[in-house]
Amino acid sequence: MQPLVQVADRQIALGRAQIQVQRGATLPTISAGAAYGMDTVTVPRTGDLGWQGAVTLSMPIFGFGAHKDRIAAAQEQVAALRAARQALILQIDSQIAHDYGAAQAAEKTFDNDRKTAHEAFSVYTMTRKGYFAGALNALNLAQAEGSWVRTRLRLASARIAVQMTRAQLELDMGRYPAEKKEISRT
Repeated sequence: MQPLVQVADRQIALGRAQIQVQRGATLPTISAGAAYGMDTVTVPRTGDLGWQGAVTLSMPIFGFGAHKDRIAAAQEQVAALRAARQALILQIDSQIAHDYGAAQAAEKTFDNDRKTAHEAFSVYTMTRKGYFAGALNALNLAQAEGSWVRTRLRLASARIAVQMTRAQLELDMGRYPAEKKEISRT
């Protein structure tokens, strides 16, 4: 499904077609022709109409070495295209493995940030209760609230990172990412 591999496959098919064209240039050609009229008679006479037919066979005698060289060059080109395709596949596989690792790391970071945000909210809730009970001051409440807000921002960044790494993985695999696909664990 990777578009670059599809392009490489088409180039190889084109190279194979060029080999066939070069092989076809070494084959004999047969042609036939027919004519009717005054000019067709071998001995011209006035007013005589006649038929004439011809079959010709032509075979390239000279230049066989040049044709063989062209065929060999086309075969070498196809071999080079196949090697380039294999190298491309290895490069794509490496990139997909890297993208998969990045996606896994982003998901773990998201999970950790989600737990941290949950804990920060719990701390904020307890601090708020302590503030209203008179055990804690406004500075403690502001610090707890600031910590909770920062963890929520990190959680949002982690969510974006998960979506971006998944999208990059999909693109490198040759697929368009789903437009309405969201994180299943929110």
